[in-house]
Amino acid sequence: MHLTCHADGSCEFARRGVLYYWPPALLSAYATITFWYVRTARTRGLGARVMPYAITGAVTTVVFTAAWVAAALYFPSHPAPIDPLPYWPTWRWCCWCCR
Repeated sequence: MHLTCHADGSCEFARRGVLYYWPPALLSAYATITFWYVRTARTRGLGARVMPYAITGAVTTVVFTAAWVAAALYFPSHPAPIDPLPYWPTWRWCCWCCR
């Protein structure tokens, strides 16, 4: 956990432990579910097509972890713009009801 308090009374809070807990937990959960599903299906004499789902879950876990790390590395040195869309008129949010 990372906590930074500023002189004006505002604080920034970040949990870095999420990165160390959830990816291994999700990968082990996908592996456990796959193992037990295939084992149960084989004892009942059935075929089990669970590998595409397990591979998709593992790849999704890796992609989201990589995206989180990339965002955590990129955004501290690139702050958000003050006025990102200055040319965007505010009255166009609801174009059909304002006519």
